[in-house]
Amino acid sequence: MRVKQKEQQLFCALIILLTLGMVAAGCSQKGIKGADTLEPPYEVFIENLTLGEDMPDLKAVEEAVNKITIPAINCKIRIINIPIANQKSAIRLMRAQKERIDLVNTGRTDTLADMVKDQLLLPLDELLEQEGKTLLRMNDDLLDACRVNEKIYAIPATSYISKSVGFVYNAEMAEEYGILMAPHPNAEELEKIAEVLQGHGKYLIFPSDRFDSARLFTTLYPEFFSLSGNLYEGILSGKENDYLVRNPYATEEYKEYCQRIRSWVEKGWIPDQFLFSGLNGTDSFVRGDKFMTWSGVSPMEFALQSKGYPFRIGMVATGEAGITTQMVQENGWGISSSSENPEKAMQMLNFMYENADVANLLMNGIEGKEYRKVSEHIITYPEGQSSGDLKYRRDFTVFGDYRKIYQWEPMTEEDYQNSRVFYESDYSVSPYFGYIFDNRTVTKESDAVVEVLEDYLPALECGLLSDVPAAIDLLNQKLKEAGIERILAENQRQLDVWLNREMS
Repeated sequence: MRVKQKEQQLFCALIILLTLGMVAAGCSQKGIKGADTLEPPYEVFIENLTLGEDMPDLKAVEEAVNKITIPAINCKIRIINIPIANQKSAIRLMRAQKERIDLVNTGRTDTLADMVKDQLLLPLDELLEQEGKTLLRMNDDLLDACRVNEKIYAIPATSYISKSVGFVYNAEMAEEYGILMAPHPNAEELEKIAEVLQGHGKYLIFPSDRFDSARLFTTLYPEFFSLSGNLYEGILSGKENDYLVRNPYATEEYKEYCQRIRSWVEKGWIPDQFLFSGLNGTDSFVRGDKFMTWSGVSPMEFALQSKGYPFRIGMVATGEAGITTQMVQENGWGISSSSENPEKAMQMLNFMYENADVANLLMNGIEGKEYRKVSEHIITYPEGQSSGDLKYRRDFTVFGDYRKIYQWEPMTEEDYQNSRVFYESDYSVSPYFGYIFDNRTVTKESDAVVEVLEDYLPALECGLLSDVPAAIDLLNQKLKEAGIERILAENQRQLDVWLNREMS
């Protein structure tokens, strides 16, 4: 009997030890962020905006990232390459066909407000509180520019926003043809360059890449301040204490701009059949058909774009450096409304900005295959290779914290440190920073105005119409009939309310 009792006691003790062991194992697993569940890793589909090139090393980069993210946060990734020229339509088509994508670029080819209006994005407020603590800390002073209808819908892809409007140009072409770029070139100085280029069979610039028709106008006339990513919703003059919301297409400057484009076409400085040729402005710049294209201008922009082209680039600004709501909104990350697990998508996005190895893999590929290190922060191509040999590349999308990302030659360690000084120093902030036009009450008018612009702007802004003043008069008549004045009035009303609140 005593033996049996001892056996029972030993058996009970064994059960207790096994139970304690299982609890301890469970607790130890919960201490690992990615191992607190027996569920398989969630695959986060991440959009990567490209020039349309093939990337044979794409899977190898994904696998290298997954070796880090699966044990850390129980996530793996799949990179979805989308040519930037197709992004606006591609994201909408994916949603219509219920194709899953988790992390998407915001503001690059479409305004944040329009992406929200078309229900492409999820609000991020609660997700940031739960899974995005690093992102909240990095972007605390920028989040007011990421709100639509009082909710956060995007996170800046980079916290280092300050930049100017301007141009990126082919520095090797400039050197070959003896072109000296002024620090802040105006239209007349660009015309002198166009004459030189014409003698070598090259174009100065293309007037529009179709999805971005306002950029050349606002680059040549940086004094104007756009109150949203949609030029038709109104601009300000940029003069102190002038808060009148204007129709940009009714200004004398816009007429002058269209007349200038027309004269450039007549002189052969930009192609006369660009609108119907099927040419893509980005591809033409890469091929060396044109000398320059518009761009944000800053040390980070230079670093990010340097490796995206098969030639050395230069940058010149046409306006002053600073931060506006639009600058924050035009390069961000959002979580798609088609995401099957928004919490995991946010967890992955947050981890991307915490982990330097993940950021560098997504930005630069695999060391030894896509790059080799030159110094602590600077990399270059592997021996005997150039840009065209890369089997993985990042063209437009920004992955991770700029301070943790290797930069490409011709940047130097000195340039790297200077860029950090640039972004950590004082910079001007727009007096309208944080103002966001809510266009929900004028959706009908907006749709009608966009239809008019799609019918009339391409020929006008590509310089195909000989009687520019008459064409602009007709355009503004059609815009008035479509309801642009109601849009401008609603923007003015909201701006006045915002100004009164900010100044009180």
